[in-house]
Amino acid sequence: MGIALVMTVRDEVALLRRNLLYHRFLGVDRCYLFDDGSSDGSAASVADLDFVEVRPTTDESRFAGRPDLEAQLRPHPSQARRQGLNCALALDLARAAGLDWLVHVDADELLCPDLERVEPGGLARLLAGVEAPIEMVVFTVVEAIQQGRDDASAFGATLFRRPGTLLERPALDPGTGETWNVALYGHAQGKAAVRVGADAHPYTPHRFERRDGSALREAWAGFVAHYYGYNAEDFWDKFRALALEGDRYPLGHPVQRRVRVWHSMAHDPRWSREELARYYERWIRFGDDEVKRLRRTRRFGVLPVVSPIQEVTAIAAALRGLGLLPGGNARDA
Repeated sequence: MGIALVMTVRDEVALLRRNLLYHRFLGVDRCYLFDDGSSDGSAASVADLDFVEVRPTTDESRFAGRPDLEAQLRPHPSQARRQGLNCALALDLARAAGLDWLVHVDADELLCPDLERVEPGGLARLLAGVEAPIEMVVFTVVEAIQQGRDDASAFGATLFRRPGTLLERPALDPGTGETWNVALYGHAQGKAAVRVGADAHPYTPHRFERRDGSALREAWAGFVAHYYGYNAEDFWDKFRALALEGDRYPLGHPVQRRVRVWHSMAHDPRWSREELARYYERWIRFGDDEVKRLRRTRRFGVLPVVSPIQEVTAIAAALRGLGLLPGGNARDA
């Protein structure tokens, strides 16, 4: 059985090599990496990895004869549409290479078949055990808590939002001076792997569907750890790269207040980098006292509650063992 991974990147040199070597350790045989206009040497940083095939972002004209992609990807924002086109090409490449599965992740996402332990070939074993009728495997997302980590230790996070729990905290709207409760910083959709032999195409960066628009037979298994906004620079870069028009996304969903506020700040030249960093420190980063409060399992010292934060050490331990985090053994997988 063979596994391919597809990723679209722009200026991800800080995380990219660690990400790819970690997934190689899990059993990925081939990575189709699409460079979406990087200026930081992202592609060059992994050019020596023989399992990585680097290409520029796919031109839309390549799929001019695919009405399924035209109908499904056209309504999405430009970045998500480019990801979809790259993923569609990766499916074709994986099929031609005789591979069995394609999984779609970003540079700040790491798959984790089991939160208790991460072992060599773990992803390959998980997908090999999927029964034949299942065409798509969905990985539940666990969001790393924003704690202001440096680039080198971003993947060393061990505190994550527990799936299915509500994690709220106040944030300031500088335009109105009001604070409001923010419930989510990353995404809740998870990511997916699809059987290359299925008659499928990418529907969003999170899901696949059949080319006729019908749903694939799916199963949920494993996790994907998302290290979104691990420090101030990464957080604001996400919003600088985000293109918004009006108060609704192209598919009609309303743009959340947090997205509108932070997008406006990131694009407002009146906000200096120093001021944005101070905002992140005050309103985005989870400080030690807040983490301690959120990890409590009893309210008023008596009533049992489920903490919205869980500790996951297996991913960081695996990365450290591969020499991909500070303090580990310096070797490539």
